[in-house]
Amino acid sequence: VAVELTGKWMEQKLIPWMNEGKAFDVADEMINITMDAICKTAFEYEISEEEKHDFLRRNEIVVKEFHSKSISNPFRKYFGTLLPERRRALQAA
Repeated sequence: VAVELTGKWMEQKLIPWMNEGKAFDVADEMINITMDAICKTAFEYEISEEEKHDFLRRNEIVVKEFHSKSISNPFRKYFGTLLPERRRALQAA
C-alpha cells in the first residue's frame, strides 16, 4: 500500500512540482503519505485532507501541553481545569 501511495504521489505531485521548479515541504508530504497508508491498511479507511489537517492540529495541541508544559510545571495536572490551554488539550486528546 505504501509503495502504491508513494508512486501515486510521485505521479500526481512530485513530477509536476519538479517540472515547475516548485519547492515543497518534504516532512508534510511524508506525513500525508504515512497517514494515508496507516488509515488504508489498518482501518480500511480513506482519510480526507480535512481530517488529516484536523488530526495534526489537535496532535500539536496535545503534544505542547502534555510533553512540554505539564512536564515543566507539575501543578498544571492539578489546576489544569482553570487553564483554557489545558482544557483544549484534554478535549483534543
